[in-house]
Amino acid sequence: MVLDFGDEDQSIFLQTDVRETPAATATATSVGLTDGKYIVVDYDSDMTAERKITAGEGIDFTDGGANSTFIIAGEDASVTNKGIASFNTDDFTVTTGAVALKNKTSYWSCPGVNFATINGTYTEASPTWSHTTGRLQVTTEVGGYCMAQIDLPNGAVVTGATVYGNTTGNDWTLYRVTLSGGAGATMATAAINTEDTSISNATIDNSTYTYFIKAEITGPDTEYIYGARIKYTTDYD
Repeated sequence: MVLDFGDEDQSIFLQTDVRETPAATATATSVGLTDGKYIVVDYDSDMTAERKITAGEGIDFTDGGANSTFIIAGEDASVTNKGIASFNTDDFTVTTGAVALKNKTSYWSCPGVNFATINGTYTEASPTWSHTTGRLQVTTEVGGYCMAQIDLPNGAVVTGATVYGNTTGNDWTLYRVTLSGGAGATMATAAINTEDTSISNATIDNSTYTYFIKAEITGPDTEYIYGARIKYTTDYD
């Protein structure tokens, strides 16, 4: 329907494209919605090009109905379901969406009874071990050593080492030795009860090397080795 007065430039009222279908009987087709591409929550027989929105894995929909809300929310992740998750800041870092394990400080330790005694000619000494304190006690050995194997995870980075005992007059040394029988290399050394943090060849490579601590035993006074501790980080990058 067009109401016109004079030519187009002089019209005082112009109305075009007026639909005469009553609202009560209007359909998507009658009002011209069949050609567009619409996102809908359900299909309608009057529409032919609509797309139904569907929740994928890790997504939840909540339809509140007409004149209400349609909520899209992420599901909590689980061992069997992808979804949103939070991360313990003690163990993980999250940077621009990338999750990584933190390089945490860890410790390896052993009691004194893990040390085996040897003397200068590499024959067995005469030690005693305490089952209540875990310490190694040497009373008769003079000028010898005791040694303990170190077991650290591959890739660990050693940041400190200490051997504990009842004397500060003796030294300890942390070594790595090639599995093929090559010469050993000193990683750290200090007096008993003193930590060394200036570590050489600090990254553990169990494919090529084995590791142990040697501690001096000077005797003949009673000497104790209480234990040893290695401080390290694991580099996950």
